[in-house]
Amino acid sequence: MGHGKFPSFDSRLSLPAPDARQLLGKLRDLDLRSASIALTPELSVRMQGCVSLDAPMGHSLHYRLHSPAHGDCNLEVGWEDGALRLVLRDVERRTLNQRDVPLLKDLEGRALAPDMAARMSPRSSSRREVEHFLRRVVRAAFPARSGGGDLSREAS
Repeated sequence: MGHGKFPSFDSRLSLPAPDARQLLGKLRDLDLRSASIALTPELSVRMQGCVSLDAPMGHSLHYRLHSPAHGDCNLEVGWEDGALRLVLRDVERRTLNQRDVPLLKDLEGRALAPDMAARMSPRSSSRREVEHFLRRVVRAAFPARSGGGDLSREAS
């Protein structure tokens, strides 16, 4: 049991749906704006805020991003079958990348995403903890993080 630097979890224990809804609500309420997120040393994207602030807690949330290669983009973050579903779309709603990231529950009750090297408590009141997790979500959504796409050639 365990996964690299996250030894305190049971890989059979998915994050319960109420905790996942609470986590999505925290990411929505953060409403991160005007933040630059490095994808690689040469590439960053700019967060432009959550565009689904009025959505009920636990529903998919949408963040507007700006990528040098794709211009304005929309990142949809949802919860389905024990995983975060990350869907990156351009302004014409064409899918640029889609990825499911399994979410587990560690022994302290935190949401754990070993594939993103991220964890946070769904009940966290720490803006820093929520922002750190959201930055990992954004990095995981871009194909440059997995070596694909022309994003790896962008300059920030």
